[in-house]
Amino acid sequence: MADLPPPDAQVTLSTTLDAPIDRGWQALRSPATLAYVWKGWLGFHPVDPPDLPAFWVPGDYLVRLTAWGFVPLGRQVLGIEFPAIDPPRCAIRDNGRGSLVRRWDHWIILDPQGDRTRYTDRVRVEAGWLTPIILPWARGFHAHRQRRWRRLIAQGFDPSP
Repeated sequence: MADLPPPDAQVTLSTTLDAPIDRGWQALRSPATLAYVWKGWLGFHPVDPPDLPAFWVPGDYLVRLTAWGFVPLGRQVLGIEFPAIDPPRCAIRDNGRGSLVRRWDHWIILDPQGDRTRYTDRVRVEAGWLTPIILPWARGFHAHRQRRWRRLIAQGFDPSP
C-alpha cells in the first residue's frame, strides 16, 4: 500500500457491514452505489465521459459536484484505481483532484469478518488553506457514506428506494 499521509491531513473511519465481502465488493464497483451513498450530501454529474460505466474500470472520470444536489462545487476528477492488496481483502482507490481540492486520495478497503465485512474509508486531503476546513467536512461526509452503506445493505443492496 501507499505510504500513509500525516495524521493532520487524513481522515480514517471504519464500520462493520452486515454482508459478506463478495457482495460488498460487487456493490463498491458500481457508480450507482456511489450515487446512493453520496446522496443527501453530494451529487455528481458526469462530464467526461458523459456517461459512467455500469462498473468502474481504472481511469479518470471528470464530474461536476454539487452540495445537497444543487450548490455548485466545481469539477472533480475521480481517479479510479484497483490497487494490489493482500487477498481476501480488496480495495478501490479514488486518486482524485479538482477545483477545490488539489488532492483527494481516497482508499476504500474491505476486510472479511466471517459473513460480515469491515469497511474502511481512508482519505488524504490536500487543499491548501482550505485543508483545515475540508478535513472535518470529510469526516462528516464519510460518516454519512457509511450510514448510507448500512442502509443500502438493509435494503438488499437496492439503491433505488
